[in-house]
Amino acid sequence: MKFLEEIAAYVAGLGVETMAETTIVFPNRRAGLFFRKYLSRHIRQPVWSPAIEGISDFVTAHSTLRVPDRITLVYELYKQFRESMKSQEPFDRFYYWGEIILREFDELDRCLVDPEALYRNLAQI
Repeated sequence: MKFLEEIAAYVAGLGVETMAETTIVFPNRRAGLFFRKYLSRHIRQPVWSPAIEGISDFVTAHSTLRVPDRITLVYELYKQFRESMKSQEPFDRFYYWGEIILREFDELDRCLVDPEALYRNLAQI
């Protein structure tokens, strides 16, 4: 039996009251979709489904911090770029590169890469 099927069988065995009060957090939304499918195989009567969330939605819902939209992030990066590089490059020319830089920063953060070590190695190359 697959892991999600085992979890679905366990949750279905909790009972109607407990299941309605349960929140299940998955690494992504896709896993939640498969979980719902497996859970439906174990339920024979109408019940309230447990709350099923992805980890990012769960953290966002329980945090006072908010992630700014992409354009705001690129603009903040642009202001820092202009200040540190003393550049007069217009925002519309910077935007493409700003998007790429943000994606790279995101990837570094997601993979828990030490940015100082990475950029030191790149500078040596």
